[in-house]
Amino acid sequence: MNGWIAEGPERAPSDESTTTTPRRRRGRVAAAMLAGAALCGLAFPASRAWTSSVHLSKIEYMDPLGKPPTHATMSARGVSSPNLLYGGGSIQAQPKVYLVFWGKQWSSDPSGEAGVLQSSLSKLYGSSDTWSTIMNQYCQGAVRSSASCVAAAASAGVTFVSHDSANPVAGVWFDNGANAPSSPSQTNLGTEAITAAAHFGNTAPASNGSTQYVIATAHGASSAGFGSQYCAWHSAVYSSYGTLAFTNLPYITDAGYSCGANFVNSGTAGLTDGVTIVEGHEYAETVTDPLPGGGWVDAQGSEIGDKCAWIRPGSPGGAVDLQFGTTKFAVQGLWSNATTSCLSAMTVSAPTLSGVAPQTVPVAGGTQVTLSGTNLTGAVVTVAGSVVIPTSANATDIVIKSPAHAVGTAPVVVATPGGTVSGTLTYAAPTPAITTISPASGPVAGWHQVKIDGSNLFPGSVTVGGVAVTPVSGTPTEVVVNVPGHNPGTVPVVITTNSGVASTSVSYVAAPTVTGITPARGPSAGGTVVTIAGTNLTGASVTVAGIIPTVVSSSATSLVIKTPAHADGAEPVVLTTIGGVASTSYLFADAPTASSLSVPRGPAVGGTIVTLNGTFLSGATVSVGGRAAKVVSIDPQGRSVTFVMPAQASSTTATVVATTPYGATSGLTWSWTR
Repeated sequence: MNGWIAEGPERAPSDESTTTTPRRRRGRVAAAMLAGAALCGLAFPASRAWTSSVHLSKIEYMDPLGKPPTHATMSARGVSSPNLLYGGGSIQAQPKVYLVFWGKQWSSDPSGEAGVLQSSLSKLYGSSDTWSTIMNQYCQGAVRSSASCVAAAASAGVTFVSHDSANPVAGVWFDNGANAPSSPSQTNLGTEAITAAAHFGNTAPASNGSTQYVIATAHGASSAGFGSQYCAWHSAVYSSYGTLAFTNLPYITDAGYSCGANFVNSGTAGLTDGVTIVEGHEYAETVTDPLPGGGWVDAQGSEIGDKCAWIRPGSPGGAVDLQFGTTKFAVQGLWSNATTSCLSAMTVSAPTLSGVAPQTVPVAGGTQVTLSGTNLTGAVVTVAGSVVIPTSANATDIVIKSPAHAVGTAPVVVATPGGTVSGTLTYAAPTPAITTISPASGPVAGWHQVKIDGSNLFPGSVTVGGVAVTPVSGTPTEVVVNVPGHNPGTVPVVITTNSGVASTSVSYVAAPTVTGITPARGPSAGGTVVTIAGTNLTGASVTVAGIIPTVVSSSATSLVIKTPAHADGAEPVVLTTIGGVASTSYLFADAPTASSLSVPRGPAVGGTIVTLNGTFLSGATVSVGGRAAKVVSIDPQGRSVTFVMPAQASSTTATVVATTPYGATSGLTWSWTR
């Protein structure tokens, strides 16, 4: 008698979901009774205890679009294990596909599904196929319950899924001698898989180790529940030919959008999207988990296709219209443990490692290290035997943070589905490095609180111009010192630690001097262009009477400014540089003016009180014909001066002049009368 094990129809997420993955129902068991003679009369090995019943297990569904999911959510599943785990069983290392179009009903193929299936499956090989290469990261013989093949990659018997170099479709059979059942049961489908194995001559168990049989039913002849409960499922049947992995593939377009029509492409071109999406889903799951649960499934039983089914095009890991040579067809994403995500393509080639930079890192770890090479996509990196999670990765560069390690050499191993390459890191005690020093210049007398920033700077010793200085404070990233006096010029600043030396420099700047100011006097209205001559004036700032003037030009020996407005008087001019301070003075002074006399004439005997009107007359003296006159009063605003006209022996005229420290007025005429 023959018994068969079924991994039932697989479900997909609801129509509303674009990022979650299908959920898997496990442990559904059915018992379908069938007489042994009806199941081809094939015998089981004596080691297997079979009854006259057909034994079923793990019936699972791929939900149609629009049907609410019935399993745990992806996020809940991911709490324990987002990745697929190895179940300890077999994979299909060199996949071969036999297509069986079952029943006379295939005389009607309104959607052309037979051609679509043959065309799409026959493209899954060679360099133009970057979709099925996602499966190459999974292996047989890894540590049970591990999410990685790396730990077991060197063990004898470990075998990865290989990428076909030739068309994986090993045979096509239109089994049209009779009608297939109008609604075939799981038993019917298992029996047809055994019949197909015999037809293709695969009667030795070894010939079925990496073989899957796709049992495609015709338009209108699908098994019960298709389109409403599931889109397809894959399973296995045990026979004297070995364990046969097979897929129940209904006539997908009969379900329309529920099983993927126009899921990726619009219009007529997308009517068969579901055909390639659904069969691709089952193909990948059969390759990586041919005996359900023994290959690669996650902690909740989801397989490589379940975790990525029905993710909308355009979403990360979503379905795409993928190019296979000169042909395009729709495929869903597949789960990649290497990237912990759904991928629609992965190029798998042997990796190379051309550089590890920097080669030497500190023992404390945390250094950004770039591993350069080729074909590094999906790599697992270990340093000294410990896995290191990359901070970024692509096909040519992987960036990691070096883990802490003792002084010495540590192996760096990069493992990808295409192979393993290795390099080394050298761990050394950290050397000091200076990034900035501030302020970096100052006076020859020295200056305080100079901050030196960098890494691995303390504890250590500091010298400035060869003179040892004691740090005011110190941490590994900052040292503060007081800089001693030194002659003008640039001198080295050196920090020495147990693991090396770092250096920078400071500049001592000579104090400025002022040798002259031209002109030294100008009007209170300001705007006078003044040149201040001196030495060491580079970078000097200047104030006049505490006011910052406009600087016209500057050099090491001169500073040209425009004076600001200010009241009359001598005011300080102060120049400040990094090297110190120099000063001189500038006189704000306006020359007096005379406009009129209040009395133009008077008696020769003198004594006439006269007021001279004008401007800037503060502090003025008055002369009449060269003789001093007695000043009676001066207007506080300097607009007039009142004086007593002196006597004159005869009638005559004289010139009246007012004089201040800043000049004399033009003369006004006075006349004496008898």
